[in-house]
Amino acid sequence: MTPDRSAKQPPALPPIEYETTDGFRVLVGRNNLQNDKLSMKQAGKLDMWLHTKDFPGSHVIIKTEGSIPDSTLADAATLAAWYSKGQHSSMVPIDYTLKRYVKKIPGGATGMVTYTNQKTAYMTVTEADVKKIELIPANDRTVIIMVIASNGVIKNKAYRLDMICSKEILSFFNK
Repeated sequence: MTPDRSAKQPPALPPIEYETTDGFRVLVGRNNLQNDKLSMKQAGKLDMWLHTKDFPGSHVIIKTEGSIPDSTLADAATLAAWYSKGQHSSMVPIDYTLKRYVKKIPGGATGMVTYTNQKTAYMTVTEADVKKIELIPANDRTVIIMVIASNGVIKNKAYRLDMICSKEILSFFNK
């Protein structure tokens, strides 16, 4: 008997989310599909993108619109090394560049990218290094915004934290 392909698939898991010691959000892909979505759809052009140079691994995004402290870059590079096949190697090369320089390979496999303007950091990590970076539980990523319309009707709407600065919300608050 073949499985019923019309059955509803469970929702895709969100990326793993961390907060660096400097308060920056870092997103880590869980697989090639999520890496593709994270790097090609969720990351902004000015976000920092990281990936191990010589090992398969997760795409890592630092959510930012400006400069990044060296300690945040080190935290994200630690995560890129940890979530790769080089996890237990020493001096794992981690390439990093702005997301604007990351391009999907036309006709390439899901999650495969090419990039330019990169720099390379070398990381040797332990589980203790990763535990120093704060993991944000999945249920802490959603907020409820209560809107009171001009007619007095109260509407509640849930937003993911990474969508909190969407045009829809900003236009509401700028009225």
